[in-house]
Amino acid sequence: ADWHDDGDKTVLGVRRNWDGPELIDHVLADPALRVTAARHIVGRLWHFLTATDAPGAVLDAVAQVFVASSFPVRPMLRALLLREEFLTGIGSRPIPRTPMEYVADLQRVTGLRSGDVRPHQRLRQMGQMPFQPPSPAGWDDVSTFISASAFMTRAAHARLVAVRAQNGTTFLEGIPEQPPGDAALTALRACGLDDVSAANRQLLQDYVAAQRGQRGWQERLNVTSTVALSPDAQVG
Repeated sequence: ADWHDDGDKTVLGVRRNWDGPELIDHVLADPALRVTAARHIVGRLWHFLTATDAPGAVLDAVAQVFVASSFPVRPMLRALLLREEFLTGIGSRPIPRTPMEYVADLQRVTGLRSGDVRPHQRLRQMGQMPFQPPSPAGWDDVSTFISASAFMTRAAHARLVAVRAQNGTTFLEGIPEQPPGDAALTALRACGLDDVSAANRQLLQDYVAAQRGQRGWQERLNVTSTVALSPDAQVG
């Protein structure tokens, strides 16, 4: 409370004792500022969804929808999601999965539950403890999750998931009887990786073919952990 500014403040050329709602009303009452505000919100949402800056044509068109509809979110979001640039992924780039997304996706594809793998401590080590964000805005910088130690923790968690899946589920149960190419494709699809490059798919196939027959080879265990640690599994 001691830090609250109760005095007059000059904002956009107007000096008064502003509070938050009054400032928003002032912005939305000015036609030019309404467009600026709409473009800002559309740009932030586009960046959140694509990790890229919105093309100018997208900003102009979607902001116009936003302003014309008096700022409800649904029409603006619909206009953005139906843009050709969004649907075709023009200018987009893969976004690294956060630790919580990574952990949840492994549990989703294997059928394991949190009680089976107890991910809480590893999530902390990966930099994203649930319900404990660094700020009210949450975790807005995925670069904090990209480090050697964080990836080693991912590797340890992936191995634990593979062990639990082998011992407690039917995940990838039939792949040891499949040809290496089919086994690789089955494993990738089971992990939700349908768009893996031909080169990476070939690498997994060659790995399976080379390891079969080796002493101590556990195909379900090793293929699960290998796919979980592949570059394709780190982005979403």
